Amino acid sequence: MVKYFSLLIVIVSLILVYSCQSNVNQQTQDSSQIEVINNKPTSATTVEKEQITTQSEEVDEQLPTDDEIQEYGIIVGIEDGPYPMFIITMEFPRREMKIDFNLNVETISQDMAAIYDLKGKYVRFYYLSDMVNDLTDLHINDVTLFGEWAPEFNPQWKSITGKLSGAETETVSDLPGEIYVNDETGRQISFELYIDSEVVNANGKVVTAYYSMRGVNTITYIAPGE
Repeated sequence: MVKYFSLLIVIVSLILVYSCQSNVNQQTQDSSQIEVINNKPTSATTVEKEQITTQSEEVDEQLPTDDEIQEYGIIVGIEDGPYPMFIITMEFPRREMKIDFNLNVETISQDMAAIYDLKGKYVRFYYLSDMVNDLTDLHINDVTLFGEWAPEFNPQWKSITGKLSGAETETVSDLPGEIYVNDETGRQISFELYIDSEVVNANGKVVTAYYSMRGVNTITYIAPGE
């Protein structure tokens, strides 16, 4: 009887030891899982917030394209042109110079009231610099189509003789139209021009266009300077 009682005590002891060991192992496993959860973001919402924040920071800083030139200057003059065009005069104090820039207000995010508020202040802006054909006179049968507005002839002007196109109707908008002269070799040159009835009558006929080249700087982005 004593022998069986002793055996029972040993069995009960082994069961208690096994139960305690199992509890310890389970607690250790739970702790490991908690540590993994704390070290790794398991929520899709958390990841999405991080992505949205990064995207917002990228949108806030607009960078110039390969064709745009970045500058800092002070707006010292604003001149109205045919809407929506304006001429913005920028001063660059360190270089002791002023330069005029074209601005189409419909191509930027601000309205002109906001641009006028920047007058006299530093601004950060991007612009495009292009060389354009500047039409100075237009002749048909050696007679100018510009009448009394024709400038005095300059032998340094470039010229092209050919068929006039693009002047089917007179210009009715505030912005100039665009005409083309095509010569016998297939060369085509375009010009901006406020087309009147004299030019319309010459459309489709052989004309001689006298022109020069000039640089045009056009603002594409503008913001308050730091």
